Amino acid sequence: MAKSRVVSVVLCSYNGEKYLDEQLSSILTQTYSSLEIIICDDASTDSTQKIITAYAQKDTRIQYFFNDKNIGVNRNFEQGFAKATGEFIAIADQDDIWKPEKIQKQLALFISEDTLLVHTASVIFSGNTLPVNKTTNKAVNLMQGNDFRKLLLRNSISGHNIIFRATLLDGAIPFPQFVYYDWWLCQIATVRGSIAASAEILAFQRKHDNNITISKKQSGQTNEVVKERIAALQSFLSIRGLQKSDKIFCKKLLDLYSGLEYKKKSFKLFSFLLKNAKVLFFYKKKWFPYISYIKAARQLSKVID
Repeated sequence: MAKSRVVSVVLCSYNGEKYLDEQLSSILTQTYSSLEIIICDDASTDSTQKIITAYAQKDTRIQYFFNDKNIGVNRNFEQGFAKATGEFIAIADQDDIWKPEKIQKQLALFISEDTLLVHTASVIFSGNTLPVNKTTNKAVNLMQGNDFRKLLLRNSISGHNIIFRATLLDGAIPFPQFVYYDWWLCQIATVRGSIAASAEILAFQRKHDNNITISKKQSGQTNEVVKERIAALQSFLSIRGLQKSDKIFCKKLLDLYSGLEYKKKSFKLFSFLLKNAKVLFFYKKKWFPYISYIKAARQLSKVID
């Protein structure tokens, strides 16, 4: 991978004064130096904009844009990606810390033109101590290949671990209103090409009260979550180039979830989930996966109060 191939690092910030300094430092000290760093701040009210301005004065690779009003995560990343000029785009969260070789090692995973998106592993930390002794995350099976069905119920690929070819954005923008930008991009990558992955940990994901990704995890499926899944499935059906078999599968799942809106549980949905558990719950890495499949299918075929 020639170093002349520019990578656009797109970082979207909002009230990130506590942790932004460490993340920017880790990006600027990457071993792969052919970078343009695009920062879109979503109308922060703390000192975030001052921190960004100070860094931009020290490093000409940084371009920054300040929103007059808050537009939300999807729209902010959308405009950041639109401003990127690199052949590849790496997604950055404001509160993480990258290993110095993150971009260089991720680029090495683009082994063919068919590989549109790459992701690697990260590890969660809190406080000031990084878990540097842990080098790989083999707790789950990572998404690889082009099976569109695997990501229909949840996105197992976190945005902060992603780097993708800029061509993936063609026709992908604007992002759907009810689907997170990274989930949408991953699904499009499975339709147009393939995804590659490595279990090597190249980023540290900070755990704190305002971390959207971590705080959104929950043990049950509420009515709100059901509605979010329905909206996501409807959006996925609109992806151009979707194979007929994948469209049929997605439509079946949508119909079953639509019925769940009006009752507490669905045996038909449970049966469908269990029948296709190896695909839909591929990420689970257990000695006895069938038990785990049953638990997951039961959880996702009912609604909690």
